[in-house]
Amino acid sequence: MMTMEQLREIFERSYRVVKAERAMRAKVFTEGHPSRAGKLAEMDQLLNDLVVLKDLAKVTLNEPVQGRMFEERVVGSEKKRM
Repeated sequence: MMTMEQLREIFERSYRVVKAERAMRAKVFTEGHPSRAGKLAEMDQLLNDLVVLKDLAKVTLNEPVQGRMFEERVVGSEKKRM
């Protein structure tokens, strides 16, 4: 299972690479180039997608822990009653 630290490292590395690619495209596709807006928009969308995936992964990583905590509290308290 992935840890939150591993997720952070992967996200930061991926985000950094996409930002570098966007900067390179901005240099290659100069102002006025017909493809500039589309090429930069692709990278902007990818950056946004990475954030969405990271946020979803954070929730997923937290679910098993929350589930175990719930089970420990509820099941544990029911056992104490018996």
